[in-house]
Amino acid sequence: MRLKHILNLLIILFIWGNFAQADRKKILSVKRIEEQKPASSFKSDVSKRNLLELKREHPYGLPLLSKKASEPKKIKILGIRVQFQKEEPDDPTTTGNGQFDLRSYEEFFESERHIIDPAPRNHAYFEAHLRALANYWRVVSKGKVLLDSFDVYPKGEAAYTLPYTMSHYGSFDSAPDPDNFPIDQLDSLFRQSFRLASFVDSIDFFEYDSYVLFHAGSDRQHDLGSWGSDPTPSDLFAGFIMLGEPLLVGERPDTIWDGLIIPETNSQDNRITALNGEMAHEFGHQLGLLDLYSTENFMTQVGDFALMDNNAQNVGVELDSCFTYVSGVLPVQPCAWSMAYLGFIEPVEIKEKNTVKLFASELLTYGTQMVKVPINSQEYFLMENRQVDLDGRPIPELYRDSTSKVISGLSDVTPNNQREYDYLLPGSGILIWHVDEGVAYLDFDGDGWNNFSENQLQINPERRFLVLEEADGIIDFGGDYYTGFGLAEDMYYRGNNTSFTPYTYPNTKSNNKSNTHISITDIGFSDTVMSLTIKSDWYQPGWPQIAVPINQISPLVFGDVEKDGFPEIFALSGEFIYAWKNDGSGLIKNPDSVQIEGLNGEMDRFPLATFDVLNKETFGQPSLGDLDGDDALEVIVGTEDGYLYAWKTKDEDLNGKADMIPGFPIKVGSKVSMTPVIADFDEDSSGLEIYVGTEEGNLVLISSNGNQISAKNYYNEKIVGLATTDSSEINFLVSESAQEGHILRTDTEQSFTLPVSFNSYPVVGDLDRDESLDVIVVGGDGRIYAWDKELNLLPGFPVETYASKLSSPSLGDIDGDGHLE
Repeated sequence: MRLKHILNLLIILFIWGNFAQADRKKILSVKRIEEQKPASSFKSDVSKRNLLELKREHPYGLPLLSKKASEPKKIKILGIRVQFQKEEPDDPTTTGNGQFDLRSYEEFFESERHIIDPAPRNHAYFEAHLRALANYWRVVSKGKVLLDSFDVYPKGEAAYTLPYTMSHYGSFDSAPDPDNFPIDQLDSLFRQSFRLASFVDSIDFFEYDSYVLFHAGSDRQHDLGSWGSDPTPSDLFAGFIMLGEPLLVGERPDTIWDGLIIPETNSQDNRITALNGEMAHEFGHQLGLLDLYSTENFMTQVGDFALMDNNAQNVGVELDSCFTYVSGVLPVQPCAWSMAYLGFIEPVEIKEKNTVKLFASELLTYGTQMVKVPINSQEYFLMENRQVDLDGRPIPELYRDSTSKVISGLSDVTPNNQREYDYLLPGSGILIWHVDEGVAYLDFDGDGWNNFSENQLQINPERRFLVLEEADGIIDFGGDYYTGFGLAEDMYYRGNNTSFTPYTYPNTKSNNKSNTHISITDIGFSDTVMSLTIKSDWYQPGWPQIAVPINQISPLVFGDVEKDGFPEIFALSGEFIYAWKNDGSGLIKNPDSVQIEGLNGEMDRFPLATFDVLNKETFGQPSLGDLDGDDALEVIVGTEDGYLYAWKTKDEDLNGKADMIPGFPIKVGSKVSMTPVIADFDEDSSGLEIYVGTEEGNLVLISSNGNQISAKNYYNEKIVGLATTDSSEINFLVSESAQEGHILRTDTEQSFTLPVSFNSYPVVGDLDRDESLDVIVVGGDGRIYAWDKELNLLPGFPVETYASKLSSPSLGDIDGDGHLE
């Protein structure tokens, strides 16, 4: 077994019976070791029964916590012990002989030379394992999940015996439908087993909430021989299954929808593994948790830091100095998302700058134990403080059942004592998780079912539901190789990495690579209480807002139309003109809204900041200017059918739409082809004027009252844009046809022709520092062109960008040298 990381601290594992201090006995010295292989090809289902009765806005979201949700939930478990026909002769394709190992403890130890999950595997043995499961979930849920009430049938030492050997349920050759292996056989095993239990014993199935099938033998996931020379391919897969059709059992009868399938042991092929980890993980599915490894290739995605990865349930220890490894004894705590999803910890949401003291997640405290920082409507960061040692004592203390010798978990698992299920983590510090709920809604394999319903959140390495932001910047998880288990260096703390910002590696960018402007800095020393500072530069209350059609939104235009020092925001989308105040509310008051299908498949209603709605498609983006000289900005928009519209930014007639300026709209051509440009183009008229270009090549000048002043055609081709200068007479016009583009100076009609079309509006600025304006435009060939005012190409231009698509150029003094770039 490969050893990736061994703790420098040699910890001593104490095991004693019945919590009696007099029986305390040192029997093991342990070191952390790592799992060596991912699980094999069976994907567990996830229960849809919501046993914790949590309410959510959609199935993938965190719960809406209430007083009722914080109350302890009692879940009663029914376990049944099932074995198979004895293999005579022994079947080499299975582990064991099909029946439970009932050797004495002494016989087991003499033969196996270890004491983990020893024989006899009788009634008391499985009760002890359910007690270990109850201990784990009571501690990690902070007392919200109570599994203390359980029964194991049959009540005596006998077991229910099925009419077939194990290979009937586990062999691929026995599969009725090879395309549905092993689902059909596991479904059949589960049904036959519980029907047999119902037939033999009078079990009131109405008493129980969860069902566990314990069967003889080991499981397929732990068959290391399948990677070597001694495979047992007919071993059964362990896991959680949802039945294809509900199972009716009992005299009343009651319905079973789902349940766990657990072997009597995980140990085989000279590898020692306790059932504790596997049972804790599979019961996570019963509570509604999904797998956090890739259920497509079974590779770890978050390593040892999450119970629902296939690593963390099997974080192991080294027995004494004989270099014998045992895993599964002490499963780690669920990760931040799992804890929040099940309502065990309610994250504190932070949107503005704040310094937080983050308490270790395993502590019982009213302090902050998890922080949520929203990125957008689907993504957010979660932060948690994970510590291997809460109480300063150098050893974890485990309880071993005195009868069955099963390790049942931490000793003194009462609320104020041992809580260190994270003792075998690779280190301590803050973990930062990136959650993308949008992944749950998608369908990566294209079969018509979303990723959440199919338990496949982590199968796309380019976009995973949950990503651990590894502090060392070395991406161990989610790559092409099975290289990651987890290191202390993956955690944030002073002495390692103390910053997570848009400019660090890893960084705070969203999954579409956008800058989130979120910074997490000043992370303190690793301790049970750690400090950190969270800042979101761009967060504004009242945002984000919705505009429809979503895929047609224009560039945003800003202007302080209310003269309150805060600019309003304008945009076009389809036939809609939008205007928002800086707080996200609409500039024009109206009840307009839109219904959009949410992640839960239900229709959600969102307000729309409609400024006006036209029964035609708008073009380009809105323009702002004080047309009539009243010291107030007006809004001008062109449309696809050749009209120009202009509005005041008020609604004096209270019809819920902005007031149109008298004289508008005006017909300017067959189709507007450029965003209107507003300036004082005509010194003889009052106010400002509007230039607008059309598809047929007309440059039309409109007065502030909607009258056409002039119209001129230059090339009989589409006008793309117009750039104004500091002279009312000198302007630069860009037009294009399918084959070529033109840049033209309007006063002299001097022009420059290129054998490519133009993709952008022109801009002007003094690039060559000669105190005279130059004109810059982007060509359809991906190059940037620049001319002086005489339309001579500037030295060094055109500039090749090697980009397939570029925006319009922008000018600015980027390096602060006083000159434009």
